[in-house]
Amino acid sequence: MLKSQKLDVRATELRTRMSEIADAETLTDELGSELTELRRKLRDVDAQRVAALEVEAAEAEAAKRTAITDPKPEDRERHALLKRSHVGEFLAACIGGREVRGAEQELREAYSLTEPHEIPLALFEPREERAVTPAPTSGTDTMPQPVAPYVYQGTVAAFLGVEMPEIGSGTASLPVLTTATPSSALEKDADAPNTAAAFTIATSTAKRLSGSFTVRYEDMATFPQIEDALRADIPLSIANTMDEQVINGSGSGGDLNGLLNQLTAVNVGTDVVTWVSAVSAIVEHGIDGRYASEVGALRLLTGTNTNAKFYELFRSNTDGTLLATWCSSMLGGYRTSGRIPDPSSDNQPALLKKGARSRDLAMPIWGGVRLIRDEVTNARQGQVHVTALQLVGDVHILRSGSIAEVSFHLA
Repeated sequence: MLKSQKLDVRATELRTRMSEIADAETLTDELGSELTELRRKLRDVDAQRVAALEVEAAEAEAAKRTAITDPKPEDRERHALLKRSHVGEFLAACIGGREVRGAEQELREAYSLTEPHEIPLALFEPREERAVTPAPTSGTDTMPQPVAPYVYQGTVAAFLGVEMPEIGSGTASLPVLTTATPSSALEKDADAPNTAAAFTIATSTAKRLSGSFTVRYEDMATFPQIEDALRADIPLSIANTMDEQVINGSGSGGDLNGLLNQLTAVNVGTDVVTWVSAVSAIVEHGIDGRYASEVGALRLLTGTNTNAKFYELFRSNTDGTLLATWCSSMLGGYRTSGRIPDPSSDNQPALLKKGARSRDLAMPIWGGVRLIRDEVTNARQGQVHVTALQLVGDVHILRSGSIAEVSFHLA
């Protein structure tokens, strides 16, 4: 348990005792002195908790920056090339009908990519009907400012721990050890148990995520920033679609088989959610002693309506701690996403991830994002089409006990 969490527990104990004193029929001198001392201790605990939260936030940020602690030589090389490479150079080479050079070419070779305009997914920063993208009609003649990008929702696949193993070719096969090799404490000369381990193999075929843009040569001459803006937007658009499919893919047609389509919601009662019922549900359906042993090992992804409700719920009449604040400080992660479906009959689902093991959840990918340049189809109109596509597989819940769908009744 983090220091801030321990201090939060201590603050709760102090507030509970203060509440007991306040409910006393007679406030004696002894109780009055104790209440004064409790208030002093609570101020100290609150100050220590604020300081602890700041230190923990700084440590978490430092841990993110140094996630690669002892990389292999090839990983160090890739990391260095990623810092020197730019998505825009890949798109510029595609539009210009040439191959990439320099760091980008070395990066392609480091990731063993075979297509001339294939981009490693690692290069993307957290960013179909064909239509010609026109240049703005005003403000393009003198020193135009950088284009404000389209705002996509933040990624949730990484938050939930969805791994993306790269598949060279063919059908993806993801093996999971489902029955472990048994062992026992034995008497002298006793036989050890001899039960065969069992594996389950999840398979997946490639599906396509794709987007495209079309530019006119005249518009690129009039408004040079249009190409840069579209270069930055198209990989973000594909990443956004990928994330949407992770949560809401229906598994039919071209859709991936997403998490909500595979899970069955556990309803948190029929009454409107309260502090107690929400925390009880998180603990009951999250801490199982196997995948998670404490609330700090849980990650909760809620919809916007549920998050708004959590900001209305206080611990008690004498404790003003919000439920959303408790989730942020006590859980291993708490996040809100607009990708969670709107409430149905006042019930909104949430995803509760248990632990942070590798390969609990996986979505295979085939190579990087491929860019296809088409300057022939509409050559007479002076238009160039650039299509980006990514091949991915369904989302697989490889360990069924590692994630749960919990539904909160909001009204």
